[in-house]
Amino acid sequence: MTTVELIEAPLVEVAAGLDLLDSTGAFVADISDDLTGPGSVIARNMGNKIHGTAKLTISRELAWGSDRVRPWVELSADGQTTTRWNMGVYLMTTPQRNAGETPATYSVDGYDLLTILDTPYGSTYSAAAGSVPLTLIATLLTAAGITNAIDQAAIAEVLPTGSLVVYPIAQENTTLKIINDLLARVGYGPLWMDRDGRARSAPLVARSSVSPMWAYSTSSPTTSVGDQRTGTADFFAAANRWVFINDDPGRGTPVEGNGFIERSEPTGRFTRFPVGDPQCSEGDSEVVGVDGVVVMDCTQLFGAVL
Repeated sequence: MTTVELIEAPLVEVAAGLDLLDSTGAFVADISDDLTGPGSVIARNMGNKIHGTAKLTISRELAWGSDRVRPWVELSADGQTTTRWNMGVYLMTTPQRNAGETPATYSVDGYDLLTILDTPYGSTYSAAAGSVPLTLIATLLTAAGITNAIDQAAIAEVLPTGSLVVYPIAQENTTLKIINDLLARVGYGPLWMDRDGRARSAPLVARSSVSPMWAYSTSSPTTSVGDQRTGTADFFAAANRWVFINDDPGRGTPVEGNGFIERSEPTGRFTRFPVGDPQCSEGDSEVVGVDGVVVMDCTQLFGAVL
């Protein structure tokens, strides 16, 4: 069973568990039986400095601030079980003991391993011209006890002549800041932690060159869009001018007719398109709104990110 087949299966069963790791990330024990209550939540927001957070309720006292945990989920459908998905590695830092319960339980917040790097470096950090940024980063990650899984495509890139990187002792000069600045010098995106707690980054590329992993379809048996649905139009302060801009840097600066389209409708008849109504796809020449008005020329914007 492929991942797509699993996602689109009519009935999916979910199991969850928790692994205990030591301060080096080595497996210690499966403590799934200590994961209690329905209130545990794993969240990820790539817009935050620390992307991953874990709110867990467990009936085991850990070496808070040192031990790491690795939540996981396992999905099954049609009698087949997939390979489980680890949900990241977290450092549990803020335990609250719930008194009066037997066994004692702890409500604890944790953060992914970026939190280890988000502390002041502690001394002046410098790198001379000719240094290899990816090698410098590898050294910093090893010192923090974090596995380096960064793409090595730019391993031959060096700091140019006349370039001296210096970070004096300061609260804001964290190891994470130094690493992200070095990544930016070779055209990489900011550091992030994958589902196994490994540090990752890769060269920035145009989004249009990245192949999709899975396309949502309204024909899927598990779609949240039923055959019977209601499309709602709101004409209060409705937009009468829409501007579509393709902001993908890989396609160059948008100009009128190529990545930039403006449409005006004096009557304010534009509205949002309900899911399932015509949208731009390859071979289309236009998009038609719910009221039959042509609002988008697909020949100019196909492939753009809007």
